[in-house]
Amino acid sequence: MTQELLLRQAVLEWAQRSAAGELSDLDWVETDLKPRRAPFEMVPDGDGPPRFRHMPYSRFLPEAMTEAMVDAQARGEVSAMEAVMMLTARPEWLILARPLLWSPLSPEPRLLAWLVERWGIEASMHRADPKRLSRIAARLPRWRPQRGNLASAIEMLWEGAGEAVTLSVAARDRDGPVPRRPDVRDELFTCRSDAWWALRRQPGAAPQYRVSGGALRHQPLEGPVFELVQEDVLIGLADGARLSRHLIRLLPAWASVRLVTTER
Repeated sequence: MTQELLLRQAVLEWAQRSAAGELSDLDWVETDLKPRRAPFEMVPDGDGPPRFRHMPYSRFLPEAMTEAMVDAQARGEVSAMEAVMMLTARPEWLILARPLLWSPLSPEPRLLAWLVERWGIEASMHRADPKRLSRIAARLPRWRPQRGNLASAIEMLWEGAGEAVTLSVAARDRDGPVPRRPDVRDELFTCRSDAWWALRRQPGAAPQYRVSGGALRHQPLEGPVFELVQEDVLIGLADGARLSRHLIRLLPAWASVRLVTTER
């Protein structure tokens, strides 16, 4: 039989297994009552998962009492001290892991759900999945300062939630224009104020209203167009693609989504 190789620190291993829901029972608690055992260690358990030892309370008892409990345990008898160790195991390990509680290594993914939602990630994106929550939480400090950037939203969707953006998208990000894959001349007309359109009108541009592909379009087929400005995100829908709600939700509240379809 091959013994499991334990490479992580005990607290990191415990946190990972706790987040994965592997410690719902108490089989993981090491209840060896011998007082000289080191606290907060992983204990190999044959071919099964390791056990985790917290503080050996027996070292704080009178020596005669400790010896009596160790002898009883060796005979297969269960002492009150074992019950106490079972009751206190999870609180003890949670206290040890408290620096990890709000990190991607958190043993309590429900805390991360609260955290990422306060940062602007909705529940339908993380789905209360421990792995998703961990990936998203790890990327929050990088994504948050760049929330107005289309590239950072796409990166968070793919690396955090594991959702690939199959739409064609373009925007004018802070680091300059993104190559425009969707053609702005195929844009769908939406009702906005004259002032909104005036900010986007190139000199000489005039709307040319037409129905194409079952939708009203307004961009001129030739000449100057109504261009993208800093807050605009142009999303191209083609071949039955659906608009990504999560992509829109990752953009700032002031972002303006503009749609393009290539159906003629």
